[in-house]
Amino acid sequence: MAKAMLHCMASFFLRDISLANKKAIAKYAASLVKESDVVYIDAGTTTGEMLPHLKNIKATYITNCVSHAKVLCSYGHKVFVPGGFLKSKTEALIGSDTYQYIENMNFTIGFFGTNGISLKEGYTTPDPEEGEIKRIACSHTGDAYILADSSKFNVICTYTFGKIDRGSIITDPGAPREYKELYNTIVADPDEGISQ
Repeated sequence: MAKAMLHCMASFFLRDISLANKKAIAKYAASLVKESDVVYIDAGTTTGEMLPHLKNIKATYITNCVSHAKVLCSYGHKVFVPGGFLKSKTEALIGSDTYQYIENMNFTIGFFGTNGISLKEGYTTPDPEEGEIKRIACSHTGDAYILADSSKFNVICTYTFGKIDRGSIITDPGAPREYKELYNTIVADPDEGISQ
């Protein structure tokens, strides 16, 4: 586990992730949103790649990410942002005010970033405060989707916000086979479309 945690820290700084893969994951995720949805969008780079694809989908959006909220507002969408402490590195709102707001909400669909995924520990992140917001939002979401490029697999970070069977994983073709074979994994291939 210590080796995996070191990998989590290293992956935070060594981001040689294919932008094409992130965009394919995000495009597929955005295609799942319907105008009748109440949508939770977590802070993160892959969730941020969803935003241009949501330009014409007039759903109701809730996000704990200030930069995501600004983009969604620029499209004329109805956007709700919880109060809380603004974390400068990720522009995520965290803390007790954020938690209480989200705890009282119910989302039809939600999209979550992660720093690590493992079969044993599930979805993980290095920051317990961000992790707690992810956990409560995920637990109040009907259809939860974890957006994770292949660099996030077999990585364990400090805080688990969901077990591997909570929600569906949308990933790229480079994900390890044992994860692609899970019933809840969707592969978004930038060259060939989607496979399940």
